[in-house]
Amino acid sequence: MPEEVISDTTPVQYLHQVGRLDALIAGCAAGYSVTLLTFSSKYYRVVPNLKVEQPYGS
Repeated sequence: MPEEVISDTTPVQYLHQVGRLDALIAGCAAGYSVTLLTFSSKYYRVVPNLKVEQPYGS
């Protein structure tokens, strides 16, 4: 899976100005079909098949 995550997230990094680590974290979360909890959800909206929630609701 690591190779798939890297190849899937590279376009996100360059096209949408998402940092490398953020793209890898998002790719792993999307790959495992888990929800990513973050206070910076706006950065992850561009990642396909990624469920994002803000901790503590809002």
